Amino acid sequence: MTIDEMILVLQAFKDGKQIQGRAPGSKLPWSTLHIDPSWDFSRNEYRVEPKPLVIYANVYQDSEGECIGQTVSVNREYVLESDCSSSVVRRGAKFVEVVE
Repeated sequence: MTIDEMILVLQAFKDGKQIQGRAPGSKLPWSTLHIDPSWDFSRNEYRVEPKPLVIYANVYQDSEGECIGQTVSVNREYVLESDCSSSVVRRGAKFVEVVE
């Protein structure tokens, strides 16, 4: 890790963000640190736990199962609207990004 990366992780920890760690170059998954780290940057690498992207979607289908529109909300902040009548079937879905 560079000094700037170390500073970012330490500042994030100070700000109350969750930190993950693992051995440098390891292919093992990151582990969330539930206690104060000992901060050994020569034996461990650290990162701020990433927040996965979350997408909520409504898919509208007519009687033949054709997709005729959708409404999507990304992290509950941005919405794309569609023109759908009330005679369609709505299916809701939640997609969560896999963060490794």
